[in-house]
Amino acid sequence: QSMGIPGYCATDAMSGSSRKWWTRCIIFFHRFGAPVVAVGRFIVPLRQLQGYIAGSAEMGFPAFAIWSAVGAVAWVSTWGLGAWWLAGSIPA
Repeated sequence: QSMGIPGYCATDAMSGSSRKWWTRCIIFFHRFGAPVVAVGRFIVPLRQLQGYIAGSAEMGFPAFAIWSAVGAVAWVSTWGLGAWWLAGSIPA
């Protein structure tokens, strides 16, 4: 394969420690992929990398889209309700 982690690992651009890190990352994502996508909205570096990691780990698009939507609803609800609660505590 020329794409994803197998293709990247085949090049000389990745050192041995990077290969180990990506391998561990892919194994972790295979095990906990759905929760990682859902909770990834709250963790900035993971939010930006989760699409790449999900694609490299060959997570299907329907599962990724569903769990990304679940995470988006949780993220918006958390920040929206937090702001509403904080605004309610400010005296008029």
